[in-house]
Amino acid sequence: MKNNPKLEREEQITNIPKLKIRVQGTKEDIEWFNHFLEKSYVKIISTSPMFSNKGTVRYFREYIDVR
Repeated sequence: MKNNPKLEREEQITNIPKLKIRVQGTKEDIEWFNHFLEKSYVKIISTSPMFSNKGTVRYFREYIDVR
């Protein structure tokens, strides 16, 4: 039976502790960063809704749980 690289990657990811990341920027910047994470070796567990930063209508923040 051949090794399944995707399965090996999933097994490696499950051994990594969970981290919570706060991302801050424009909506476009945050969306770009989420796509970047999806293509990397990081597994996104969950994301919060985007929150507007006080005092500005341009910048937002989002919380991302990754493994």
